[in-house]
Amino acid sequence: MTPQPHRPRVLIVSRSFLDPESRKLIRVLAQSLDIQAVTWRSGPVLIFANCEFDEVGSGLFRTVKTLRLFGAQYVFLSLDLGLRRWNPGILHLEFDPWSVMFWQALLARRLFSPRARLVCTVKKNTYRPHRGAAGWLKRRLATEGCKRVDRFLAASSKTAALYGRLFGVPASRIGVGSQLGIDTVAFSAGDSLAHEGFVVGYSGQLEPHKGVTDLVEAVGALRAEGIDVVLHLIGAGSLAAQLVEKSHRDEWLRISGAVPRSEIPGFLRGLDLFALPSRILPDHEEHDAYALIEAMACGVPCVGTDSGAIPETLGDAGEIVPAGDVGRLTDTLRELVHDGTRRTRLSADARVRAVRHFDLSAVARDRTQMYRELLHDR
Repeated sequence: MTPQPHRPRVLIVSRSFLDPESRKLIRVLAQSLDIQAVTWRSGPVLIFANCEFDEVGSGLFRTVKTLRLFGAQYVFLSLDLGLRRWNPGILHLEFDPWSVMFWQALLARRLFSPRARLVCTVKKNTYRPHRGAAGWLKRRLATEGCKRVDRFLAASSKTAALYGRLFGVPASRIGVGSQLGIDTVAFSAGDSLAHEGFVVGYSGQLEPHKGVTDLVEAVGALRAEGIDVVLHLIGAGSLAAQLVEKSHRDEWLRISGAVPRSEIPGFLRGLDLFALPSRILPDHEEHDAYALIEAMACGVPCVGTDSGAIPETLGDAGEIVPAGDVGRLTDTLRELVHDGTRRTRLSADARVRAVRHFDLSAVARDRTQMYRELLHDR
């Protein structure tokens, strides 16, 4: 009888699992791991409306109440976060090492599961400094927090380089990989929906740093040239009100608010092109380009900027333009509108890349190997 490989025992803490689509990775990981995920009972998830955790009975998920302190900082209304009962060999946190949640989880590990190895997912590829005592405290917390992490999982090579440069994390303790992966069956090409005109789409935060106004300006320029292009935006954010007002004047601009992620595949299948025009700012570049992965999986030709994780996510399966360069973005959109052969090639390449690198099974395989290696090196 062939012996079964060791099943690492893992507790992962993340707000992401409020979203039902994100929970799929846990179910795939459960095929080779003893795993439990701890998440919020309710709260916002990315661009989507406030979510209430709605799953019971699987044994894979545990919810905790949280109290918002300020900004994106929360405190858990739980002393042990499930560590006392689960007693994992690995505690995996998806929080910045200077956050309140990270340090609270670290205290819980010390009290209830001190032998657990610590994994931390990080996505930010810029570091926002503060002046005075707040800046000193943040840098000190980040530096000390990094020393306590056994393995970092970075969303991009830029993130990995940042942690090496600012906090001295050696390359041997940080790897690059997708945070959640994607269900490439749910997100697949399917049958394109019939529509009029050439439809460019975007889903994500409606915020200045996402370059949404650059995309609106570029499509407006094409319309001024007489090219029949429609722009459909899905999301929420500080620009929503002014974009909705503009859509009342310009019928080619369509705005949808926050929607469940289950509606995103249908939205993507109605597009001729997807754009992620994120800007490069001193304190922000694109973190993980997850919306781009969703579009790629659906076989939608993609255009992105050279901000953060976008170039390494797209690889050679899409078009890259300089961030903030509306002229170049307009030119690239125009070229793709008129070149159906190029769009067909990009569509096929995007789908292949999404399946190969971001499918749930591929992400789960790499994650399981990382956990096993970490326990083996104890």
